[in-house]
Amino acid sequence: MMVEFGDLPLTPVNATKINYFVSLCGTFISIFTLLYLGRKTTLIIGLSVITASLALAGGFYWMKMGLPLYICVVNFGFMFSFSMGPVTWLYFGEVLSPKGF
Repeated sequence: MMVEFGDLPLTPVNATKINYFVSLCGTFISIFTLLYLGRKTTLIIGLSVITASLALAGGFYWMKMGLPLYICVVNFGFMFSFSMGPVTWLYFGEVLSPKGF
């Protein structure tokens, strides 16, 4: 989808590798952030940046700008793996524990 815009200087394989690396970094950073900031603050920060990133991505897609759109998509992946992903797994671990039943 983004490659057809023509201004993205990456091959799809390299773009995928960058996305995986950024998501992995977000997961490792969230381990330390959850300890110091807590879940609520991490979710507020993460969801605020995710909302802005998706709004900008919609605008960049409408304007047919490939590279800024790719940056917004990578930013979304980073913030999801920084906030929503780890908090969801923490929540499942607490609610579905034997003590939670």
